[in-house]
Amino acid sequence: MISVNVDQWHFPRTDLAKHYFKSFELGVSTRTVLFAPRKMGKTEFLIYDLMPVAIEYNYLPVYINLWKNKEAPHEAIIESLSVTLESITNKGMKYVKKTLQGIISKLKISTEFGAEFSTSLEPVISSFDAIKAPSNQLTYISKLIRELIKQAEKTPLLLIIDEVQHLSVSKNFDPLTYNLRTMIDENRNRVFAVLTGSSRSGLRKLFSDSKSPLYRFADMESFPVMGIEFVEHIGRVFKAVTGNVFDVKKSNRIFKKLNYNPDYFRTLVRIMALHEEIDINLAYKNVIDLIGHDNEYKALFDKLNDLDLELIKRVIGNQAVYSQNYMDKLSSKLGEIISRGKIQSRIKRLEKINVITKNLHGDYLIETPGFIEWIKKTQH
Repeated sequence: MISVNVDQWHFPRTDLAKHYFKSFELGVSTRTVLFAPRKMGKTEFLIYDLMPVAIEYNYLPVYINLWKNKEAPHEAIIESLSVTLESITNKGMKYVKKTLQGIISKLKISTEFGAEFSTSLEPVISSFDAIKAPSNQLTYISKLIRELIKQAEKTPLLLIIDEVQHLSVSKNFDPLTYNLRTMIDENRNRVFAVLTGSSRSGLRKLFSDSKSPLYRFADMESFPVMGIEFVEHIGRVFKAVTGNVFDVKKSNRIFKKLNYNPDYFRTLVRIMALHEEIDINLAYKNVIDLIGHDNEYKALFDKLNDLDLELIKRVIGNQAVYSQNYMDKLSSKLGEIISRGKIQSRIKRLEKINVITKNLHGDYLIETPGFIEWIKKTQH
């Protein structure tokens, strides 16, 4: 397998990466869409696990992060395609492993122990101007993909597109989206795709809306969360670095309370290692405070009214929000008439601010679990 210089805090998920390629090899599909909330390790997995395994399975991976250029994602696509094409053109497919090793090394993912804490979520309503890709740029993207296919000879191309839901935020991105679909569909035996997103509503709009360019392009599946194996790995590194005892069972309970978020958990462990006087419970409280501060949860919480909070509780409990019995109880509890229309209005608002969303079956889910945990721990 291709050797990539990855820091010791990275938890390798090679078997998971191989799982996706096996579905390609069996002809089950040529494209996969993965969903997980922000900071759940998707990008780290794509770069440090999926790309090396792609080389092992004789694919040519091209990593594209659409958030690299939010206003003009076509430019991010052109940059990634161009870098890969230039590297292969200069050195040839014979040296593809070495070439990709250099490209992967330049894609920096912060899993390092001393990395700055960062948990910020992207705003639901972004303040950027969505630029429509000029026709000559779309033609250039098609040309780059065709040239990559040609230069790769018999090696299939794997497009890894991160934060793909960004294409759903503006109609100005539709021509680009149509272009990508056309190129992948026309070259389905040579171009494979792994797409990831951090917004269920955005992905649903992109792949389940009949008006979307990517309608029924691929089935969406959840990116598997990490389990106790991740906690054990972090524990081994923690002990090697500090020499201190690491309680795996207690840490795993904390990891669960953090909604299995590896970024938050690594931050918690870093706090304990840098401050030996802080135990895991106090470190957990510090992380919750940091999460709330970085994500401006207090400002978001202040925008919620009593009905919003009741509806959030209902969604957490997987209970119906429109039953007459529930509306009657709410009316009595809140001292005002709660109608179906009023609930619909608040539900739409909670979706708009990215607190809840719908799954493909129409059931409501919590979209931002970190916010809910922050409410539980800080608001009484």
